[in-house]
Order: sequence, then structure tokens, then C-alpha cells
Amino acid sequence: AKRWEISEGLPVHRHHHLSRSSVYAYPSQLEAWRANRKPVAEPPRSTWWRPAPAFASTGVIAMALMMAGGGPHVGAPVRAADGIVARLVWSGADAGGNSISADGRFLAFADYQNRAGDVAGRNLGTGEIRYLTSEASDDSLAGTAVFSPDGQQIVYGWFDSNVLRELRIVNRDGTGGRILRAGDGKSSIDPQDWSSDGKRILARRTKAANPRNIRERVNEIVSISASDGSLRMLKMLDWRFGKMAFSPDGRHIAYDFPAKMTPSTHDIFLLSSDGSSESVLVEHPAFDYVVDWSPDGKSLFFGSDR
Repeated sequence: AKRWEISEGLPVHRHHHLSRSSVYAYPSQLEAWRANRKPVAEPPRSTWWRPAPAFASTGVIAMALMMAGGGPHVGAPVRAADGIVARLVWSGADAGGNSISADGRFLAFADYQNRAGDVAGRNLGTGEIRYLTSEASDDSLAGTAVFSPDGQQIVYGWFDSNVLRELRIVNRDGTGGRILRAGDGKSSIDPQDWSSDGKRILARRTKAANPRNIRERVNEIVSISASDGSLRMLKMLDWRFGKMAFSPDGRHIAYDFPAKMTPSTHDIFLLSSDGSSESVLVEHPAFDYVVDWSPDGKSLFFGSDR
């Protein structure tokens, strides 16, 4: 679905959930797409990676590098006409991840394939996996894991059996694990980003009167101290949410959110990091979503289904 969405404009929409998202489509849009579809011929498969048919459904992670020689890599490079180099760094049913360290050497992820949901770090050069937690079970597991700006720490959410989440931090070598903010029995916290100075963690806090009814949830954009776990609520939303990211200077937060009740439309907003002011960055009758800031903070990259 993702591949056809990108290459052939497959009209899918997304429901975002606590840990994953699912896609759906309207029959009328699918029929119109099928009637007007102009299939694109697929190029011959390159020789640098030729998986056996049995692995056709396994995951693949690739890194796009803006220059050659960016450290150790797995697999021969595939060079595009514009100079971007893509290399295969991990493939298989267990391939996945939430966050890559700033130096591009490590991937943080929750392993649901080989473990019950422990946090792990993968060295993208050697392929070595180091497990940073060992508490996962059928009743408790890790959620989103995000590297700190210096790549030395990972913050992650931790579920219990009631889908209530606390916020934890662990060093990249597995030491220093601690609870940054304990669960209160009424809400869950999902980390999204760090400020560039490493002092604040941007997160989504979800409060649920009835965890089984998504429309009874309330989402908040919150800023959390990475040292003592103190929390500041910046913006209250409803049961819907999108992606958010700190600007490089830490003064603003870009986030996407449905401007209307239609979940298939998202606009992009600019919120001051203290929550005192807000403006609209992108307003369009389409699903627009935040990708990331440019390094200098003067531009914002976003995706759209327009």
C-alpha cells in the first residue's frame, strides 16, 4: 500500500493509534483510481540485493546518505543521479526502528519479533544488537524509543497491561536505566523528540476516561524535563493527533493536526515552545504531515497526499 501510494497515487488514508497506524480507503476513490490508473513499469531488480521469494514480505530499512563514506555500512551502494547514496543496512522480518542516532551509526527500536518488546540498539555498521531492557512480557512492553541529540541516551514509553504508559530513559550501553516520569494511572506518555540541547523532551500525553473508546481520549502536547521529569502542558487537543518536532533552536514546535473533523485532512501548525502563541504554517484541503526541520531551522519539510 505504501509503495503504490508513493509510486501510483493509491488513495489511502490513515488512522493513527498509540503505537501503530492502519490504512483505509473509500470505495469510490479506489474505483476512480483503478479506472484512471496508468501502471508504471518496474525497473529491473538491481544485483546489489536480490532476496529469495520467501523474504518478499520482510521488512527493509535503508539509509539515504547525502555523501559517500559516512561510516561503516552494510551492502554495496546504489547511487542515484542526484548523488544520493542508498545502502541496505538491515533486512528481515525483525527489521524496524523508531530513531537513528545523530551520527547515523545506531538505531533504537522495540523488539517485538525476537523479544516481548524490550528496547534495543542496533549498530548499523556491524549489525550487532544490544538489548537495553529485559523486563518485557505479555503484560508490559516498550513503545516509541527516541535517541537524545548526543546519541548517548534513549527515552522510551513503557506500557503496562492497562495500556498506561510511563516515561523511561536508558544509556545507549544499557546502563543508567531510570523512570523519568512514573505513570499516574490516568494517562500515557509517548515521546516524540528532544530539544537540541538535550534538556527537554517533546511528548504526547493521552488521557483516557475509557481506554477502549478512542473518541473519549484527550491528547496534549507536553514538554518534559530530561533531568527531573517535570512536565509542562503546552497544547490540548482532542482524540486525534499527528507528528510533532522541536525546531533546532528549541523555540518552536511544528505539529500536524486535522483542522476539521475529517481525519483525512491535516494542516501544520507552529507552536511556541512555551505554548504562549500559535500560527498556521500549512493550510490546505489535504493530509499534510510534519517530516522534520532543516538543520538551520529556517525551513520545515512536510509530506502531503495533495
